[in-house]
Amino acid sequence: MSSGRLEAFSDGVFAIVISLLILNIRVPSASSTAGSGLLSAIVNQWPAWVSFVVSFLLVGMGWINHHQLFRQFRQIDVPLLILNIVLLMFMTVFPFTTALLAEYVRDADGQQVAAIFYAAILVLISLTYLLIWMYAVRRQLVAGHVSRQMIRRATRRRLIGTLAYVMATGLGFVNAPLSIAVSFAVAGYYFLTSSGPRSLQSNPG
Repeated sequence: MSSGRLEAFSDGVFAIVISLLILNIRVPSASSTAGSGLLSAIVNQWPAWVSFVVSFLLVGMGWINHHQLFRQFRQIDVPLLILNIVLLMFMTVFPFTTALLAEYVRDADGQQVAAIFYAAILVLISLTYLLIWMYAVRRQLVAGHVSRQMIRRATRRRLIGTLAYVMATGLGFVNAPLSIAVSFAVAGYYFLTSSGPRSLQSNPG
């Protein structure tokens, strides 16, 4: 089957996920700004804004990656559809982990759990992208213009990204701020290096 309906459905899910991210940032109530001012209350929400910006870029990059990825397939089969559903399921969890991080990043007790959850969902998303790619290659669903060199480069790049997020998850158990920094750094690296000819090898996040 063609990828048209799959991409249309996936686009809808990505659009909903990326829109939900802004809901994590709430308008300060008038009672909470008494004595400090509205500007101060907004500035005090910086964890929510940072989490929103990074997560927005991650979801946007995931959407671009999804489009580029399925454009390389000459046909789609049922197992590939199932893997795509799993990917979208993990994507829909992302607004929750973003909200968790924004809420607890300054909390001594909850910071560790928030960092682990945030990195772990990135592991699952990145791993599912890798599985989709490897399955398509093994089942020879990749279009003829994709060379073996491109396949090896894409596989290696996706694997490195997945392992980097695994490392960030592990760091969450010993150093939450470092885990968050690694997650953000990996996301930033792939966002900055996913344009042009390299788009085929871009990581979701």
